[in-house]
Amino acid sequence: MKTISMISSILILSTFVFASDAKTGIPKHTEGSKNVGSVKQLMKSELAPIDVEQIKKTRIEKSIRHKKHADAILKNLESSEQKQNELLEKSALKFQNRDILKKWSKDIHSKLPVSTLKIEDGKKIIKLPLTPKSN
Repeated sequence: MKTISMISSILILSTFVFASDAKTGIPKHTEGSKNVGSVKQLMKSELAPIDVEQIKKTRIEKSIRHKKHADAILKNLESSEQKQNELLEKSALKFQNRDILKKWSKDIHSKLPVSTLKIEDGKKIIKLPLTPKSN
């Protein structure tokens, strides 16, 4: 335990020694360097002239790009809605066709009486129509 405290105290003292080694003097400025700094500030403060026409042109181009992008998105949405409507119509038509087939089969079964032959187990084997009635 003594060695750990001894090593940590040595490390702390060495950090204080090396930290105070840095030169902390105030730099001396000459009047010539002050003039150069002020000239640079004046040059930086001057603004370039604003080109209004170029700004208008870029805004118009940007609005055109946004409009094209919005039109493309709208077209994609409309096409997807049309595809969904087509699929719904097709599925409705298939459903109607199934209903028609079921209706036809019921009509046929109602007009033609059918008898079923069964085995002793009670399972259906063959469906045979009875003798049709003549009109």
